Amino acid sequence: MMPSDPLLSPANPEERPRYENFFSVSRDKKIILATLCLGNFFTSTFYACIAVFFPSFAHEKGATESDVGLIFGIMQLVIFVFSFVWGLTIHNIGTKFMYVSGIMVAGSAAALMGVLEYCPSSSFVAMCFLTRLVEGLGASAVVTSSFTVIADEFPNSVSTMFGTCETFSGLGFMLGPVIGGSLFHLGGFKTPFLVLGGVVILCGLLALKTLPLNKTSRGRDYGTFKNYIKIPAVLVTLLAVFTITCGMGFIDASFSNHLRQFVPQQILLSLVFMIPTAVYFFSAPLIGYALDRFGRAWEFILAGGVFSVVAYLLMGPSPIFPADLHRLWLIIIGNVCMGFGVGMQLIPPFGKNLQTAIEHGFPETIDTYGMVSGSLNSAVSLGAFLGPTIGGAFYDDVGFEWTLSGFAILQICVTLITGILFLWLRYRRRSDSMGYSSYMGRPRVASAAEEDEPFILRA
Repeated sequence: MMPSDPLLSPANPEERPRYENFFSVSRDKKIILATLCLGNFFTSTFYACIAVFFPSFAHEKGATESDVGLIFGIMQLVIFVFSFVWGLTIHNIGTKFMYVSGIMVAGSAAALMGVLEYCPSSSFVAMCFLTRLVEGLGASAVVTSSFTVIADEFPNSVSTMFGTCETFSGLGFMLGPVIGGSLFHLGGFKTPFLVLGGVVILCGLLALKTLPLNKTSRGRDYGTFKNYIKIPAVLVTLLAVFTITCGMGFIDASFSNHLRQFVPQQILLSLVFMIPTAVYFFSAPLIGYALDRFGRAWEFILAGGVFSVVAYLLMGPSPIFPADLHRLWLIIIGNVCMGFGVGMQLIPPFGKNLQTAIEHGFPETIDTYGMVSGSLNSAVSLGAFLGPTIGGAFYDDVGFEWTLSGFAILQICVTLITGILFLWLRYRRRSDSMGYSSYMGRPRVASAAEEDEPFILRA
């Protein structure tokens, strides 16, 4: 472990750059943040809107249930693979070019998907796969570059700005089904794709004007991904992200069918289904603010794990509960807990992993920012792909309640691993509290990663 930078250490609080929020940053940075938030909102809106009308239309074209599931999942698989690629090559491509080209490709693919209404049934599934593959290429570039822009432009409030952007993603997921369903009823299958795809393209044109000029590395002095992924704290945070998105992926795909036995009315069912997203929408900026002001990322991740375990057990509800407790109010409480669990496990890892990488000697350049954002985005997408795939197989064999109980067991294991690492880091900090390094034989200052204090990049 390298000695801590004084700007990262709580020993010199007066030397830290001032915490920034939306109202305290410059006008140009407000425009940058607004551009990223708009991009997050409309890309999430498109991703969520097709769940309402696409499956039934695909069935009319001869697609099976497994075909529809793979059409939804192939995009996440592509994002998983290419987020690594974009994260490791962003130093050559540049942040602005990657974001603008990515969002333009994603929007164009979204618009073209509406034309598949006229595609023959024999090739409809294949063309859907191809379109979603191209869309995943663009989406992975957008998310990876947007995380990098946040770290580069808002070094004093990474988690707050990341949480703000995630708020707009949550809003897009909330409103997407409503917008998609309304556009479908107004103009048929192609209308949601053409309208939302066109709006996403307009967001790309806006980003072309508002985002800062391309930033690339001056050299190849950045740390390698192999060294980065071997850091225990990085592995554990990525595991936590994968676990929660894996569970959420299964719930998104299967929860509505299970919920119908408790809520036959479609409107009430939609409201219950939206509870986790609504809680995430309101809590994400608050979690980001608390992380930037007070730190304690590990505590947030651990609390998120506990909330998620409770959510998995209540949303079934789990068969471990008596049958007379299987009530709608219990499921609603589980949905609320899931919203908090998702926020507490998805917001902290970006700033935490960035902090950990720099504490281990990685330079504060877009190389490191891209590597951190790419790996995090890949973990999210892998969970979103495997969750409905593996969970769906168990759902067919043991049912929804037991499958969710299995996710609860997985979450307990990951939370225990996280807690063990957290206690080990605290123990190591206390063992060095005398100010001496046991292996260097000289005074040593505890790092911000070990202290888990608020993390602020050098301006």
